[in-house]
Amino acid sequence: MKNEKQIVLFLKKNSNFNQTQIAAKINEKFIELGNPIILPINNKDLSQPLIIFNQGIINLTMNYNEVSFVLLEENYDKCFETMIEIIELLQYFSMDFVRLGYISTFIGDTLQKDNFKNIMFKKDSIIKDDFQLAWYSKTTIDSVLVNVWERHFTDFVSNIDFVSIFDINTPIEEEYNINSNFLSNFLKKCDTFIEKKLENIK
Repeated sequence: MKNEKQIVLFLKKNSNFNQTQIAAKINEKFIELGNPIILPINNKDLSQPLIIFNQGIINLTMNYNEVSFVLLEENYDKCFETMIEIIELLQYFSMDFVRLGYISTFIGDTLQKDNFKNIMFKKDSIIKDDFQLAWYSKTTIDSVLVNVWERHFTDFVSNIDFVSIFDINTPIEEEYNINSNFLSNFLKKCDTFIEKKLENIK
């Protein structure tokens, strides 16, 4: 497990596209993604992927409901610009994004785990070495109402000292005109929001 960020863009209801054409255009312009996997439509489960790029610097998965990017933090700045260019290409093909989700995963060490425990709990007896905590809240980021799920836990199975995951998304009942400029600005504000949440444990 590594520090990573997942960005999910939800398409307008009843969207569709030619997966062979879209995959070919992405492959032509962004050779650093590697070759795509193109899958047939599964009418029984439209959440199944139609296009997968998983051989390059970005993992990209697409179906008629959503477009999902997974970026490793170590390549984040470079991958972020590439992701924005891919989104602009998809919008050129009339893809209409109306909601978004952002999941940021931070992997910490023993010191950061202990700092988190000391901030959250005054009595050591409440939490010993291993723990799993999660909670939900609503807040506004850059004038956008969002749902925020936080998870903070240890993972002794994978021998990871401390993991923090922030899952931020726009409410399902609200739609936005999500273009590349909106997304770029909004994700930067999300990163600032998360950094402030974690600043006392790093």
